[in-house]
Amino acid sequence: SLNTQFAHPSEYRTPNCNQYKLPGCPRDFSPVCGSDMSTYPNECTLCMKIRSRLENEQFELGC
Repeated sequence: SLNTQFAHPSEYRTPNCNQYKLPGCPRDFSPVCGSDMSTYPNECTLCMKIRSRLENEQFELGC
């Protein structure tokens, strides 16, 4: 029997993009899910996307 479990969506929050010196992000792997349902390698990468789109996105851990 295949037991597939899906994570419940966690609480959404707005990333703190002011803490990142962009462009350029650390290579750490701590995936976050944008409100566009895309998974980003880390919060900094999501912040780069947000700044390129000039809109606020929220994220949660994993998609």
